[in-house]
Amino acid sequence: MDRAARCIDRVITALNRALPAGWQAAIKPRWLCMMLAGAVAALPPGARAAGAEFTIEAADFDGGNVRVSLAGQPYADGPSCVWNAGELPNWVEYEIEFPASADYTLFALYSAAEERPVEIRLDEKIVHTGFKGVTGSWNTTSARWEEQCRLPITRGRQIIQLRREGPFPHICGLRLKASVPFPEGWRLPRPTPEQRAERMQRALRRAQIKAEIAALESVDLEAVRLAIEDMETEFPGQYDGVKHRQAVARFELQRAALLKRLAGNEAGQSESVEQILAGIRDALLANPLLDFDRLLVVRRNFAGNRARQVVSSDAGFVAHNYQNHTSLARGGWDNEIAVLSNLRGRPRIERLHKPPGDPILRDVRLDFSAGRMLFSSIDANGRWAIYEIGSDGRGPRQLTPADYPDLDFFDACYLPDGRVILCSTGGYFGLPCLDGDGQVASLYLLDPETKALRQLTFDQDSDSDPAVLNGVPERISVNKSTCRASRPASASRNCFCNVSGAWDGSKRFQGARSPLSKW
Repeated sequence: MDRAARCIDRVITALNRALPAGWQAAIKPRWLCMMLAGAVAALPPGARAAGAEFTIEAADFDGGNVRVSLAGQPYADGPSCVWNAGELPNWVEYEIEFPASADYTLFALYSAAEERPVEIRLDEKIVHTGFKGVTGSWNTTSARWEEQCRLPITRGRQIIQLRREGPFPHICGLRLKASVPFPEGWRLPRPTPEQRAERMQRALRRAQIKAEIAALESVDLEAVRLAIEDMETEFPGQYDGVKHRQAVARFELQRAALLKRLAGNEAGQSESVEQILAGIRDALLANPLLDFDRLLVVRRNFAGNRARQVVSSDAGFVAHNYQNHTSLARGGWDNEIAVLSNLRGRPRIERLHKPPGDPILRDVRLDFSAGRMLFSSIDANGRWAIYEIGSDGRGPRQLTPADYPDLDFFDACYLPDGRVILCSTGGYFGLPCLDGDGQVASLYLLDPETKALRQLTFDQDSDSDPAVLNGVPERISVNKSTCRASRPASASRNCFCNVSGAWDGSKRFQGARSPLSKW
C-alpha cells in the first residue's frame, strides 16, 4: 500500500505542476483513483493489461487449410487475417497450453460483409456456432471484436478449432479471458517452426486414425453376408462364395483388435487396415454382372461433406414422380462427365467433359457403338437442351434446335438409325392435378441432322427415361409419371402409370398404355 501511495503522490505532484493553479486543489487521491479506473474501463479489451487473458493472432495457427493475408495484402488493410484458400470446408485450429483450469470467455476479431456462421470446437467437440455478425465489409479495417462463448477448459494442452462448410469470414484474432488469475509471470507459449511441424504431423495422424476407424466401422457384415449368399445362388459356378466368406471371417476377427488399437490413438498399419478392407471390397466387386472395368458417371461436387447428406433435387434428381427436369435448378452446379475405372483395384476417375460455367448436366446415354453419347444440359437460352459428345471428350454439339427460347428438351436416347427419342415441353401442357402449375413433358422424335421434330405422345402427365429395349431394337420402353396431388379424397386424381410403344423403323410410333383411371 505504501508503494501504491507513493505512486499516487508522484502522479499528483506531476499533475499539479502541469495544471493551472485553480485545478491543483481539486486533485485528490480518491478522485485520481476513480479517474484511473474509469480510463482503464474505457479501453478496448485488447488494450487492457489484465493478467488473466491473452490474444492470439489468427494467422498464428497450428493447423488448417486457410489463406493468410498479412497487413497490406488482400483484405488486410487493417490487421492480418485468415480466409478461404479454395478448399472446403474451411478449418483452422490452435493448440494452446492453458495455464489454469477455468471458464474462458472467447472473443473473436473478424470482418464480414455477410453472415458466415462458424463452428467452434474444443477438442473436436462442437461447443458453439458463432461469428454470426456482419461488419459491413470483408476488409479488416471494418473488423470488430465480438464475444462468442464460454469454454470450460482444464489446465494443460487443449485444441480450439474453427470450422465452416463454406468460406470463412475474415478472421483476425482470438482472445481468451479466464475466470481466475494466471500464475504470476506467465506468458503464452507459441511453437517454434520445428514444433509447429511436429504438431501438423500429429494432426495428420489424428485425421488418419479417425478415417481408418470410420472405414472399419462402416462395414455392415450382415449385409455383406447376404450379398455373398445372393450372388452364390444367382451365379452358380461363377461366384466363389467359399473364398469370400473366408475373407469376411478374417475381417470380423481382425477388426476388433484394430479398432482397439486405433481407439488408443495408436497409428495403425495402414496396409493392415487396407488389407482387411480389400477382402470385403473384393467380395462385393466379384459380382459377375460387373464384367467391365470402365464406368461412365456424372460426378457432382458439393461443399464440404454435403455429398453424404444431400438428397432429392439438391443432388440433381427430380424430387417427385409427377415432376420433370423443369423443376430442377439450372445453375449453381459443379458437375462433370467422368470415366471411373480400375474398379477392383485402386479406382481412378478421369474427367471427360466439364461444361463452362455452372449449368447442370445429366442423362448421359451411350450410342450402340459406345463412340458417342447424349446428355442433357442448359443452352444459351437458359433452357434444357440435348447435346452430343464423342467418347473421347470431343465436342459437344447441341442437337436440339436453339430457335425455341421457351421450350425445354431433355432425357434422350439413340435409335438404331441415328435418330433420337427425347422428352420436351413442346406440347405446352400444364399438369392438371396441380391446376396447370408444372409443365408436362411428352415424347418427341428428333432427326439430329435436319432438326425435324415429331410429337409422339399427347398425354396429361410426363414421360421420362425412354430406352430401346435390350435385344429388341424395334421396341421402346418409356416410364410414365404418376401424378398424386394433395387433394381431398373425393377429388383424388391419379394418372396412368406406364406406357410402352412399338417403333417400326419408319416414322411411325404406335403407343400402348395402361387404362386411364377416372379423371
